[in-house]
Amino acid sequence: MNTSSVPVNTTTYNDNLNFVAAITGITSSSQITVKLNTQDINFVFNPQTGVLTINQALTMGVNSFMITAQNECGSDLMKFGITRRQEQTVLPPTVSIVNPATTPYTISQSGMTVQVTTTQITSANQVSITVNGAATNFNFNAANGGVTFNASFNPGPNVIVATVVNTAGSATDTKTVIYQEPVVVQPPVITLTNPASCPAIVNRGMQTITGTVTNITNANQVVITYNGAPVTFTSSIANGVLTFSFQINVSNTTINIPLVITATNAGGSDIETCSISVMGSNGGGNGNGNNGHGNNEDGVDESNPGQGGGGPNGEQGGEIDDENENNGGGNTNGGSNNGGNTNGGGNTNGGNTNGGGNSNEGGNNEGGNGGNKSVAKPTTRPGTTVKPKPATPAQPVNP
Repeated sequence: MNTSSVPVNTTTYNDNLNFVAAITGITSSSQITVKLNTQDINFVFNPQTGVLTINQALTMGVNSFMITAQNECGSDLMKFGITRRQEQTVLPPTVSIVNPATTPYTISQSGMTVQVTTTQITSANQVSITVNGAATNFNFNAANGGVTFNASFNPGPNVIVATVVNTAGSATDTKTVIYQEPVVVQPPVITLTNPASCPAIVNRGMQTITGTVTNITNANQVVITYNGAPVTFTSSIANGVLTFSFQINVSNTTINIPLVITATNAGGSDIETCSISVMGSNGGGNGNGNNGHGNNEDGVDESNPGQGGGGPNGEQGGEIDDENENNGGGNTNGGSNNGGNTNGGGNTNGGNTNGGGNSNEGGNNEGGNGGNKSVAKPTTRPGTTVKPKPATPAQPVNP
């Protein structure tokens, strides 16, 4: 008969063995040997009771015992084994949401990959994940206790909760993700209100240019140049619309001068280009020459007298009309279009050189910018008959 604190031929987490056995036919401990893994170990034998007691520390792994009792009549042998294992101490689990790492966490995307770490967890059924209260599928790595999943968010705050459980307890971690929907910025749009159309032909002198730019929050987002030079403008902004105004000086030489307006914001840019010219830049003077027909005697077309001073004498036969020569009135288009090129003979540009002067007779006010002299003097060419102009009767002077 024997008793043992650990069942023989079993596995235990205990670190010590207390074994008791009854031996008969033995009168002395010298008749007994006890070995552990082939090594002699101590024991206690009581000859009066015949009880053998072994109190022995167990090593990790297999512990093989062999007890031998022998007298003059023979011997007896008992063998048994006990395997000791490391005791598994179960600790409470831990869990941590590591991505996102902070809370609240603000993003501009509608989703992200969430990462969770755990300890003392060996299977996925010990883990639960919710997003805004709804259970979410996830991937569990048993080798390291890692959890990953893709989360989709609603605009505003979204609550992520990770919970783990084992036999020793449970743990929870919570993170809040705030999803801010991206704001779509519309590009600016430039509209010129004055001039209303381009290319623009405007009067001489100071001219006011106005316009608007939408989707603008700061005047620094608008750049204006005129003839390549920056322009200082006044502006006001209301409801994302900038209204601007500035002045330009239009002179006689203002021909196809570029006005460029550029506006830029986060959504893009807009460029408005307008060509500015002075009114009359495609014509010559301020007045019109005569429609000479070649048969007038004094160079003035009586059927359509221009407002400039015509040439003194045209050829009666119509071959030459000195309105179209160097003595006509009017500027580039003054004599060219109306000064006899159509019906009379002569050159293309009627009177671009020595026509009516800038001050007295031809003049800018009526005759155009024909020439630089004060008085238009006729030129008689060989073969040209010049008829004297009838004298004008004297007008009575009222006393």
